[in-house]
Amino acid sequence: MVRQKARWCCKTETNAANGWTTWSYGVSKLGVILLSKIQAEKISLDESRQDILVNACSPGFVQTDMTADLPETEHDDSIKITTVEGADTPVFVALLPPGVKEPNGQFLLRRKVYDFLNTDVIIQK
Repeated sequence: MVRQKARWCCKTETNAANGWTTWSYGVSKLGVILLSKIQAEKISLDESRQDILVNACSPGFVQTDMTADLPETEHDDSIKITTVEGADTPVFVALLPPGVKEPNGQFLLRRKVYDFLNTDVIIQK
C-alpha cells in the first residue's frame, strides 16, 4: 500500500495536495524512508534474517553549514540542535538491544516512531 500511494502521488503530481513536500531535499528523504520500509518488509520474509531491523531516522534540525541561514521557528522540530544532540536518535536506533523486533521499517525522530505518511513532523523549506 505504501508503494502504491507513493507511486500514485508521484505519477499524478499530487504530492503537495496530499501533504508531501515538493522540495527536492524532502522528496529525497521520503525516498530513503520508503526504501527503508521496503527493505524491512523484504528482510522480514527471510527466516534466517529475523535479527535484522531496518529503519530510517532523522537527527532533527541540526546546526550545520547547510542550515546556518535557515530560520528557527516556534515549532519544536524547527529548533536547531547541536550535532551531539542530533546523533542521539541514530545511535539509539543503531544500538537497539539484541532480540528486539521493533521498531522495524519505521521512521524515527527524537527516539519516537512517526507514521511518515501521516506524520506530524513539519518539513519546511
